[in-house]
Amino acid sequence: MVQLDISLHNISIHYTPRHTSSFSSNTSNLRETELQIPGTSTILRCAQLKVSFPSTPSFRSSSIPVSRCNSTKCLQFNTFQPQTTISNSTYSDFTKSKLKLTLLATETSKKRPLLRILGNTVTDTLGYYEIDLYTLATGPVKHSIQMITSKGIQSCFRIEFDAIVQELTRCEIQLSDVSLDLDHHWLSECLESEKSNRLNKFYVLYAFVGGNERVNKREISSEKVVRGDRLLFGDLNPMKHCIDLVELTKGEVVIELHDATNSNHVVALVRISVHCYWHALFTNAQVVQKIYKCGQGLREDDACIGEIRLRLSVKNAPSFVQLRGGVHTETGISDARPLLMGVRLPLGNST
Repeated sequence: MVQLDISLHNISIHYTPRHTSSFSSNTSNLRETELQIPGTSTILRCAQLKVSFPSTPSFRSSSIPVSRCNSTKCLQFNTFQPQTTISNSTYSDFTKSKLKLTLLATETSKKRPLLRILGNTVTDTLGYYEIDLYTLATGPVKHSIQMITSKGIQSCFRIEFDAIVQELTRCEIQLSDVSLDLDHHWLSECLESEKSNRLNKFYVLYAFVGGNERVNKREISSEKVVRGDRLLFGDLNPMKHCIDLVELTKGEVVIELHDATNSNHVVALVRISVHCYWHALFTNAQVVQKIYKCGQGLREDDACIGEIRLRLSVKNAPSFVQLRGGVHTETGISDARPLLMGVRLPLGNST
């Protein structure tokens, strides 16, 4: 099951009559709170936006009065932020699921007044815009589209909005075949400082730190004895997190090496950036990185105490992520770029 969290923000409607000269001549007798709809006898006073997601009740904004004094001829729906969660069996199913935004006239001065049935105003459709959720989830955040009428022709209203779409999955980050090759001189100093005949034991604390700096639950390994200059931890327990693709790729795995025979003191640290190994994560990326002593004022050469080797993999990672930058218009998508190479892109030739 694929689940998307969708929310709309910064919604505005721009009045864009195609024949501005006729618009100007027709408005001389209008009030400052009225707009003439070209080609009709409708004089618009108040408008409302209806947002329809699949299989959920529609969202309706409050009715907003029109102001002809506004030089931008713009209706602002800033406080109207509909959001919902949509689930489908497969990713391709989202190509059939549609989001529809409809602009409604809730108060006009036509020759016939708007009827009221059971207290509800019968509204007129001024224009609408429809987009499939696959394009919404893989395209840019910003949209600027000329709405169309019920007759299938362009209306005199352009809708602009931001769509935030997140696919959150319970992904599993696995560290396997973990081994540490420690510097012989540093290890000898540890043994001498402890002045003990006990076996030198270590364990690791590890956690995934998301791109938003949120530290998830830390996991702990079992204690291991140094054999020669090597520590073998094998396969560690997986880290499970509910996360989206942006936070996953901007995050890192942080591993702390603790000395179990010295008051569980943190002796070394390594940070593994998920982004650096992204293209191999689904086939067990081979990671080899230096391990550094904890402490301030240490030069890099002095701080390095060995190397860590492991295989890093991610299961059930999110697949949907929106394009970075750009805008989606009726002519396609422009000036956008993917977060990563290989992620899902909008279908067709719109990019």
